[in-house]
Amino acid sequence: MLAVVAACLPLSGLFTCIAPLPGVIAIVLGVIAKRDIQARGGAPEDWKRARLGMILGIVGTAVYLVMLAIVILFSLGISMLEGL
Repeated sequence: MLAVVAACLPLSGLFTCIAPLPGVIAIVLGVIAKRDIQARGGAPEDWKRARLGMILGIVGTAVYLVMLAIVILFSLGISMLEGL
């Protein structure tokens, strides 16, 4: 059991470093898709998909940034309490 946990720790560290990357990619690809759809006069379903990709990218990135801020604030609070 401990080997499984030990094997997963580097993966979780890697995931936390690149976690906002898929969100940013989704936003960029959504903007590119909307430009292409506008240029060729695409269907309304295409607009919905592009908008959904952008919204999910924004939400994913925002959730990551909020969680990062919580972790940083929690770490600062713990370090301040240790000094008392």
